[in-house]
Amino acid sequence: MTDGLLTEEEAHAAIAEDILGAVERNAAGEWVMPWAGFSARPTNAFSGRPFKGQNTLALWAAARRNGYTAHLWASPEAWERNGGAIRTGETGTLILVPIFDEEAPAAAWTRETPGIARKLGPIGGDALGGQLRPMIGFERQRWFNVHQVDGVPIAPPAVPSPTQAALKLEDALLSWQPLPDDPVGGPALIEGGVRAFWNPATDRVNMPPKAAFQPRDELSGYEYYVLTFAHECTHATGSASRLRRDTLLNYAKGNNRPKEELVAEIGAAFLCAQFGLPAQLLSHNTAYIASWMQHLGSRGKRKSFFWAVGQAENACAYILRRAGGGRHRPLATAGA
Repeated sequence: MTDGLLTEEEAHAAIAEDILGAVERNAAGEWVMPWAGFSARPTNAFSGRPFKGQNTLALWAAARRNGYTAHLWASPEAWERNGGAIRTGETGTLILVPIFDEEAPAAAWTRETPGIARKLGPIGGDALGGQLRPMIGFERQRWFNVHQVDGVPIAPPAVPSPTQAALKLEDALLSWQPLPDDPVGGPALIEGGVRAFWNPATDRVNMPPKAAFQPRDELSGYEYYVLTFAHECTHATGSASRLRRDTLLNYAKGNNRPKEELVAEIGAAFLCAQFGLPAQLLSHNTAYIASWMQHLGSRGKRKSFFWAVGQAENACAYILRRAGGGRHRPLATAGA
């Protein structure tokens, strides 16, 4: 089910409204972001692939808006092909799928091909793999959540407790290792002091002691510690020896600071969802929300917001590849 071909600018505008609408205040007046409280990434119900970038945020926003607790999605054709029937009156959620020029010469690629993320754009759950052709635009498609479908038995994975998820995520962050083709390992962890930060001069993440972290937003102190650690490790991916992210290398210049903090917030949310830990907005970043919303609401600045989302995806993938946490498996069982 498609709604036509879009340019990159049109694609960003089409999906920004849904994401912007999910930024809200709770009863206590505190900001709640689209990813708050979710412990799993939106996933293709039949391939097991997690969605990427802006599609992840859009599907999280839809799940929050509609009260979906399972994060399994598929196209109408895929549900029908596997014996599912979309309930009458249900409306799909808009995602963006890159469209490639099938008549152009193709070149082989892997996820590690230099510049591949930039060339492929914000890929959804059914992205092409193995061949690279010029991208000519985006196609809008309406995908449906398993809560909107009858007739397909679902075998969701066991959900770990938040503490179990936090232990696994912390272990992955501490296991960040060099690769044969990339000798740069992860940053060192130093515990002490009262402030969490990554030091670019020493490539160290400084974390206050675990006991200093108090329960917040339904997370225990330890779980909030790990969320904060993931945030700082996301910053570290942008160093000159790793992904060379301009918002980090020139942190104090212009609007780079709120943009880099957005990269780290979303990157931490992606990492948490990979292991089943509900993510929350770090308290010290609430001051940047007005800036982030302005970037979503302004036509001229929207591109930079989605650039930040793409950078967060790259940072998450960079860490997971080095920590062995990037595996996926099918979650839906075809047939009745």
